Amino acid sequence: MRVKVLVALSCGLLAAVLGAWLVRDAGHSATAAGNHRVFVPGLANGSAAQPTPTPTPTPIGGGGGGADGVLDIFVEIEIVAKEISVVGGGVVDIPIYASAVARLPAPSQAPVTVSGTVTIGPHPPDLIGCAWNRIYARSDFTMTVSPPPAGSNGITLSFEAPEWHYDVTICQTGGTVRAPAFGEQQMLAFLGYAFPEFGPPAGAPVDVPEVSVAPDCIKRELNVQRSVQLADVTLRIVIYEPPCLLPLP
Repeated sequence: MRVKVLVALSCGLLAAVLGAWLVRDAGHSATAAGNHRVFVPGLANGSAAQPTPTPTPTPIGGGGGGADGVLDIFVEIEIVAKEISVVGGGVVDIPIYASAVARLPAPSQAPVTVSGTVTIGPHPPDLIGCAWNRIYARSDFTMTVSPPPAGSNGITLSFEAPEWHYDVTICQTGGTVRAPAFGEQQMLAFLGYAFPEFGPPAGAPVDVPEVSVAPDCIKRELNVQRSVQLADVTLRIVIYEPPCLLPLP
């Protein structure tokens, strides 16, 4: 009888936490995530493949061979996402790392789209022993770089990024619960929580200033970090003449 009571309490706790998360997260998703999807197009479902390994943070220029006037752009996104759990006040830190390298198009050229790399850390088992199995609706990461206006330092970026939910296995019963109950968690939503100006009504290019103290091959660079309730996000953009060994930030 005592075992049945414990199982009932555990399952009730999980259901309560999941319900609280859905109520709280709905408000954030309706603003930050929804707005971000307008600026960041193409969030279509894909295959549930595993995320690619974490790339090196010091890449060599991606093609171009150092030809006069040719520039590459390196974009790095680091996120500590506050995801639903039954520990730590109902959330757990999930690290997300994504990066991509593309040729920077000239003002008269077409946008450039490249595949990048992304790694999402596993969700740990929670306090009552439930295992969180991530199910991907899409698992790839791509970046599109639009040509900057002539004479501008503004860079317009758009992404397609992973989306997922969890099948939570209750160890006491062997049953599973979907979290969230409907919809998907989105990497771009966590990015949008910290950088809402990426979406409308702004939707403006990101200003990447020139650098004065750096290797000669690095022309412009931006490093910015923001912390909000559901995410800590660091964004790094480097524009450089390849080949170039990029220093750690």
